[in-house]
Amino acid sequence: MRIGWRILLFLAVIGMAPCSFGNQRPEAARLQSDHQQRVEFNKKRLDEMQGKLQMLGRILASKEGKLATVNNAKFDLEIEMGDLDLKLKTLQPEVNVKQNKISRLIKTLVALITSKDDSMASLIIVKALREDIVKREMELKDLEQQMISLKSKIMIVAQNLRSFSDQETALSEQLVELKETRTETLEAMSEIEKKIDELLKVKLVDDSVPVKTKGQSFSVILPLESFGQSRVTKKGMTLHFRERVAILAPANGRVAYLGQLGNLGEVVIIDHGQEYRSILLGKANYTIGAGDNLSKGDVIGYAKGDSLGEATAGQIYFEIRHKNVPKAVSSFIDSQYNVSLNGSKNIH
Repeated sequence: MRIGWRILLFLAVIGMAPCSFGNQRPEAARLQSDHQQRVEFNKKRLDEMQGKLQMLGRILASKEGKLATVNNAKFDLEIEMGDLDLKLKTLQPEVNVKQNKISRLIKTLVALITSKDDSMASLIIVKALREDIVKREMELKDLEQQMISLKSKIMIVAQNLRSFSDQETALSEQLVELKETRTETLEAMSEIEKKIDELLKVKLVDDSVPVKTKGQSFSVILPLESFGQSRVTKKGMTLHFRERVAILAPANGRVAYLGQLGNLGEVVIIDHGQEYRSILLGKANYTIGAGDNLSKGDVIGYAKGDSLGEATAGQIYFEIRHKNVPKAVSSFIDSQYNVSLNGSKNIH
């Protein structure tokens, strides 16, 4: 295989194939990218929910603080209202006493005046009564002013109490709604966390490891059921055939890419996990598609070549890469299969 083909295949493996491959990214890379995007999307949602939860916590703390302030103010007003009521109840008897006393003094004064007693003693008593009445009326007026002031204060306190009661009700309702929202947010966060856990547990490629062979943790079978001559290089293997032959999955994995490579035929890239990939290139009819899971030995298509009378002849190029570096195919061939590279046939 010429070096140009190798470069194209290498670019295909890392998802940077030029126009002869088209702009399609390998399916496994696309699946991995989509999967990672879903994980990142849900992590972003989780971060947003966490931010919302923190904001709700701050609002809740603020509302609870306001509610505590309102409750304290309401409590103080209720105490003040009690004190004002007590003072009002205390003043009312004093007012009544003053009014009764003044009424009696006035009656006495009227009686003395109507008696027409012009004696000095009577005049002195009348004068004293008048002065006492004036004094007591002033005291009564002062008490009445205190009562008016108390009643005014009571009205103001009552209005404030109603206002605080309304605030208390509104804040309590807001707290209930905020706590419900917080509960819903926590439940949503729990669901997102479960979804992230599920996404992180998903295995996009079968990572099962074949039987350890020749010191390797990864092994393959040859991709043709039978073939004629073979040409082996350090980077790959070309298998020649003369008749229509089945193409086999060299190992467990998932089809990462399937596409046409100009007049060279179809190129298939299979992701086997653990950063191992195999590449098949040649004219063939495949019965698989990108994203399909494969088991070692599955028939994935049939090789075809150029018409030579009633027979066909062609070749399939086979390459193994680890971390995008080509490896010697012969060092990965499973020992339970015939490893002869000249007219060999895989044994199942």
